[in-house]
Amino acid sequence: MKELRNGIKIIGIDHGYGNIKTANTVTPTGITAYTTEPTFGGNILVYDDMYYRMGEGHKPFVADKSTDNDFYLFTLMAIARELSQQGISKAEVHIAAAKTISLFFI
Repeated sequence: MKELRNGIKIIGIDHGYGNIKTANTVTPTGITAYTTEPTFGGNILVYDDMYYRMGEGHKPFVADKSTDNDFYLFTLMAIARELSQQGISKAEVHIAAAKTISLFFI
């Protein structure tokens, strides 16, 4: 995580097929959804009244990572884990994302 002079923190996330990586964390892309809080804690993301256990196993390969909501959930998890590394438990977050495109200059 990089912090600018005005206090804004920049978190880079690599959405790999096997692992989601930040500057300080690596988490396997496994995800399991629960409607109630799982008995055992650890790597649990709570979002939209659902509980998601992250990091157990790997998500099967998909060519288009936008076909389901999993990679958005991985993004939220990566942000939370990176902030947690810095002792931050609450933050206002703005996600800036881009789609890979090919440009040609003539």
